[in-house]
Amino acid sequence: MRKVRYKHPMLPNFLKCLFLASTFIVTVTFAEAKDSSCEALFHPAGEISSVLSFDFLDREFSRVPNDEKRGLVTEAVPVSKESLLAGYAKGLFPFETTADGSGRWFDPPERGIMILSEIKIGKSDLKDIKKLLAQVKAGELRITEDQAFGRVIRECKAQERLRRDAVSHELIEKESWISDHIVAGYEAMFASGHAHSVEIWRGAELVGGLYGSHVNGVFSGESMFHKESNVTKLAFWYSLKTLAARGFKWVDTQVAVPAAPSTEPGKSSSVSLTVKWGAHEVSRDSVYRPMLREAQNVNLPWKTLDREIVEREILRGLESEGP
Repeated sequence: MRKVRYKHPMLPNFLKCLFLASTFIVTVTFAEAKDSSCEALFHPAGEISSVLSFDFLDREFSRVPNDEKRGLVTEAVPVSKESLLAGYAKGLFPFETTADGSGRWFDPPERGIMILSEIKIGKSDLKDIKKLLAQVKAGELRITEDQAFGRVIRECKAQERLRRDAVSHELIEKESWISDHIVAGYEAMFASGHAHSVEIWRGAELVGGLYGSHVNGVFSGESMFHKESNVTKLAFWYSLKTLAARGFKWVDTQVAVPAAPSTEPGKSSSVSLTVKWGAHEVSRDSVYRPMLREAQNVNLPWKTLDREIVEREILRGLESEGP
């Protein structure tokens, strides 16, 4: 019988992919694979396969933090939904990105936290919040959740502020740590229900807001912005109250820097709002990590709060907090 030799144009690629799949070299990523048909065979959507990336993320995020560089863990992991979820599960967060989009992932030796049951808001800040709440009740301002996440994170990116380099701690003039890669990563987190925003509106204008991430029983605060005085106080206060109503016990503020540098020449540094209200530093190893492990074992879905409960127990509840 005559043998017929049939050469399928995709067969070499398929065999190559089959060989890669049958081996246990999971550290090879599709970013390194030059053959696009191999990548498509495993993950047609074009995203990094969670099966192949798990080992890479676990290895990079398990590195010992370099405490001489303020807890720098790795600069080899791109910021994406998958890496953000894996990083937060281990207590890591990206602060800045490199030119190629990789995050500078940190786990500082002293971590910032806010215990929701121990928040203390000063009389002056309470007075400012009450004035703004009066405008909310009058219909002049509105508070919403998750209605403009993309706009909020971009406003946070554009907010003019001084910041310090994550490693050297030197002042960097008016440059945001929120890069385009970070925006894209958190927008993907939002789309999957793992990032949330609070918005403050005056009419159709977005005048303030904040955003953060949610993984199991931990909410991590990320950034705030304002276009009017004191609206960040209202957004932050509202966020803390609704987090408590959803069952969260504490907020990961990542750091608790006592003073934020001023953008105005000659003006002294101002105490950060998170620190004023109770954020403080704890030991990463002896306090933060046990808290993180306990919270990550809690399956805490993001609940949609009943509007009547919000108005009765949160907006009106401020009356009992001070004069």
